[in-house]
Amino acid sequence: MKKIKLMMMALLVSVVAVGCSSASNGETNTPVTEETTSNVSLKEVAAQLGEKEYIIMPLEISDEEAKEIYHVNTDVLEDYGIAKTGRMPGLGFAFMVKAKEGKLEEAKAIVEQVKADQVGNAFYPDEVEAAESAEILVNGNYVALFI
Repeated sequence: MKKIKLMMMALLVSVVAVGCSSASNGETNTPVTEETTSNVSLKEVAAQLGEKEYIIMPLEISDEEAKEIYHVNTDVLEDYGIAKTGRMPGLGFAFMVKAKEGKLEEAKAIVEQVKADQVGNAFYPDEVEAAESAEILVNGNYVALFI
């Protein structure tokens, strides 16, 4: 389970990095920095999780649903991405956020609430176990939950 979580975080970082590096014309190798990764949104990363079939049959989550169901607060979050499987029963959920400067603890609290909601909404034993054992990953201003 830890390997999958680490792979998902690595995918998040690599998609952001690859997305940014593909924007160049190929003449120079620009090092990946916070400044260069800001061109790829977490919604695009979430879409890639579906395209690469890490999340099977991903649902489309509107901004309104993100605010109402997933506690997305634009005063705290600079960016977010959500990928959730449409398969029932089914495991497959990714919630990634980028905290605004100085708002990391509040962003972690949002992700912790989403995790608690996922545990509470899980119906099948495998879903409950996966949600309970999921870890919240932090990398700089990025916070992610993968189930």
